[in-house]
Amino acid sequence: MRSGKSVRGRNAAALPDRSVAQAFLQDPGYAVVPLSAHVTATLTTALKAFHGQLNSWGQHPPQGVAGFKSFPLKNRLEYRPGHPSFGDIGVLQQMAVEVVQEYDEVAQDILSEIAESALSAPSTLFRPALDVAPLERGNIAASRLEAIQYPALNASARLAAQSPSCQARVDRGLLTCIFADNPQGLQVQQASGTWDDVTLPAGHVIMLPGYTLERATCGLVKATRHRVVIKSSAASCARNALVYKLRSPGSAILDLYPQLSVRHANSIPARFRGPVAVGELMHFFDATHDSINDIARANTLESASSSRPNKRIKTEVAAPSPAGASAPPHNQYSQQEQVNIRTATLQSNCGSDVH
Repeated sequence: MRSGKSVRGRNAAALPDRSVAQAFLQDPGYAVVPLSAHVTATLTTALKAFHGQLNSWGQHPPQGVAGFKSFPLKNRLEYRPGHPSFGDIGVLQQMAVEVVQEYDEVAQDILSEIAESALSAPSTLFRPALDVAPLERGNIAASRLEAIQYPALNASARLAAQSPSCQARVDRGLLTCIFADNPQGLQVQQASGTWDDVTLPAGHVIMLPGYTLERATCGLVKATRHRVVIKSSAASCARNALVYKLRSPGSAILDLYPQLSVRHANSIPARFRGPVAVGELMHFFDATHDSINDIARANTLESASSSRPNKRIKTEVAAPSPAGASAPPHNQYSQQEQVNIRTATLQSNCGSDVH
């Protein structure tokens, strides 16, 4: 288990220690982080409220709650601040606002610690990749909160509960933060392709690096492939989770190579050098990753994701100039021109993961 000091939030005093940040440099990289008593209480109260509301709705939420979806093995309610549809979740609205505030502070603390302790960079390294806070009126947040419920299975279904309840995937954003009422169920994939169980103690949150963070760190932090597995022994119990997905706005430009190359130049492949627009990066992600939220394919993707080799998508930039050829200096083109040049060359090196 990865551990550290309590994360700083309201009524909490300390940042996570260096071991938490270093855990993201491993493969698979993730951290199981203890929360302050205040943040734990806020998330626990919210988790119970969302669970009760999802139970009362069943598969038929009130009209106007666009963020609710029912899948074969789970129900999900999404809240996204500022969104015309996903920004209104009825009686849970104020609680969702509070949870997002707490989660966002915790996640950004972890990003700051990754920058300082793991990457030897300024704590503000990832600031250009984040939403401007506070969110201006009329703007839509890139990040979102999801309340996810994996209902208890009946006796016949429990006999078949040996395959993943949520197919393996790499998340698209910076960090995925998971707070759940069941310590079991999450697995992460090793580079060898084997799956490890991750235990979530009470008062802790699991943090998983995503595709955008891998690209932002020039490959130094790898996106972690994971899945939810409700094994037969635990299938009689529901699993409820509050998941916060910290994401970058599409207009953000990822251009951290100049700062990261000071300490890590020899560890950064050429394909990660140069800027890329998050919007273009997400178009590439969508083109190379199957969606986990396609209800019609939710069952059929299971077998494919379980047997597919552990491949990693890489975002390419323009190839280096041949030896002896004159290359334009880094600042000859405007930042947007560099983005246009490099994003035009986005391509996959080795297939795609299921997402």
